[in-house]
Amino acid sequence: MSLKKKHKILIVDSHSEFRKALRVFLETQNKNIIILEAGSETSAAQEAMREKPDVVLLELLLPQMNGILTSRIIKEVSPDSKIVILTMFDTEISPEKFLDEHIDDFIAKSEFDSKLISVLRKHLKNHRISPPSAPPKNHLIQI
Repeated sequence: MSLKKKHKILIVDSHSEFRKALRVFLETQNKNIIILEAGSETSAAQEAMREKPDVVLLELLLPQMNGILTSRIIKEVSPDSKIVILTMFDTEISPEKFLDEHIDDFIAKSEFDSKLISVLRKHLKNHRISPPSAPPKNHLIQI
C-alpha cells in the first residue's frame, strides 16, 4: 500500500474572511491537502521558506508589497512552488506579464469557483483533486 503525499497549498491574502472561505472550499474538494495561510507578505515568505508549499495562491494587491514582488521572494525561498495570482480585477489581467514574472497562473476572484480546481489540477499533476462542485451558499466568496 502506498501513501499519497499530501500537497501543501499556501493561501496568501490580506482578507482573513477570504482565506477562511477559500480554505473551506478547498477542504471540501479534497481531504488529501494541507492548507497553509498567510495574511501578509512577510508571513508568506516565512511560511514558504518553512513549508515549501506545492502551490501558492497569492493575492495580487497586498497592502505593503504587490503580489508580483512577493512572488519573487517566495520563488527565492521555495523555487519549486507554483505561484497562482488571485486578483479582483478581471480587466487588469495580463497573462504575458504574469508569466514573465515567474508566475505560473492567475485567476480572477470572480472566476474562482469555475477555474480554481482545474488550475490546481494542472499544477499538482500526480495528485487527484475532486471535480468542482458548487460550494454551499453560506461559503460564497465576497470581499
